[in-house]
Amino acid sequence: MQIEKNDTLKLTNFDKILASLAGGSYVLWLGGSIARMIVGFDIFQPGTILLKGYDEPLNRLISQLFAVLSPYVDFPFIIVFLASLYFLARYAKQMKKYGWLFMSLMLIILAGVPQFFLMYLDYNLVYAAMKEGVRFEDHDIQKYFIGRFAKYGFLEPMVLMAGMSIPFLFAFKPLHKPNLVEKNED
Repeated sequence: MQIEKNDTLKLTNFDKILASLAGGSYVLWLGGSIARMIVGFDIFQPGTILLKGYDEPLNRLISQLFAVLSPYVDFPFIIVFLASLYFLARYAKQMKKYGWLFMSLMLIILAGVPQFFLMYLDYNLVYAAMKEGVRFEDHDIQKYFIGRFAKYGFLEPMVLMAGMSIPFLFAFKPLHKPNLVEKNED
């Protein structure tokens, strides 16, 4: 007969604190990403990259709001990414048993490639948007704001889909292999 042993991952106090920080950062990252997408796509006509025709001050304010929200996305993602690397290295031997955790960590790490590129664009947009006397028609704003949606509009939804699938992995825990121990029956 097979019985299940205690099936929990042993975390140190530091690991628990880091996991809590990463969880809170994950919520900020995901919520901030959704808020930024709502703000950013509001300037375009639905389903296109054609501007809605707002006046210049409103277009500038939308692009600046999009830029100002970037720390609420970028810094929390860095924390989540670094925590994922730490947990992947620290618990590498247990990843075979906890397949759902491995998949979650890998989704974060794989989403890091496009997210870090988007962070690069965010940094340049923040720098361009905070200049004195900046106008929406300025080359840098057009390059880093409009260009982000026109050329790289597929990256943000791709990263968000990876991020939104992680709670499902935590909830349903696929590929979870509990410890099984043989019990001798005499």
